[in-house]
Amino acid sequence: MLLHKVFLVIHILAGMLGMALFFAPMLAKKGSPLHKKSGRWFSINMHVLALSGMVMALLVLADPLGMKGHEKPASQSTEEYVAQISMFWDFLLLLCLLALFNVRQGNAVLQAGLERRGLKTPLHVSLFVTTQAWAGWTLWQSLQQHFVLGQVFAIVTLVTGVGAARYLFKAQVTAAERMQQHIGNMLGCGIAIYTAFFALGGRRLLDLSATAQLASWILPSVIGVVAITWYNRQWQQKLTKTPR
Repeated sequence: MLLHKVFLVIHILAGMLGMALFFAPMLAKKGSPLHKKSGRWFSINMHVLALSGMVMALLVLADPLGMKGHEKPASQSTEEYVAQISMFWDFLLLLCLLALFNVRQGNAVLQAGLERRGLKTPLHVSLFVTTQAWAGWTLWQSLQQHFVLGQVFAIVTLVTGVGAARYLFKAQVTAAERMQQHIGNMLGCGIAIYTAFFALGGRRLLDLSATAQLASWILPSVIGVVAITWYNRQWQQKLTKTPR
């Protein structure tokens, strides 16, 4: 319990900082010192946020009743409660894995260049495979328990994986595709932060109906997809106009 609380405090602080830091590199002029410096700090913070969340999730999944048994409603059966808690923390673990992959992929595509050798390291490939496998597991579990949010983000993770795999194994990639991978993955980090906020903190701070809660969880993804599409078009136009 104490270990979980320690990582919870770290996770909350990193989440609050991440919600603020996210906008600095996004709004700064791309390639500027501010963009690079704020992006570096955002990336470090995302590692802390994702890893602390993963530890919390694994602790709960290893012992659901030991970690969360005190929150069990008296009217709910133990079996049903364990299934509910496990499903929710399955989802949160997926969110952390996706955030960690997003930030590492977003930075790695810039560092690796168009040859992409740096993307094929054992650590990065292992993270990719683990994230996709957990997405498949979460999707299956979410379908069994009719957990819509888990279904949505499992599909988002699998689609992200398809895009990452295509970029990695494509014979040749362009500078525009490289920037699209960077932008898409870094904005994906923002989606994860705000989704986690509404899924955990927001539902306790805001008195929302079940429908409003679901909308608040999915809204960051909708906004994020629109932003990714807009940014990608802007960069595509910019690179097209750049003299070769």
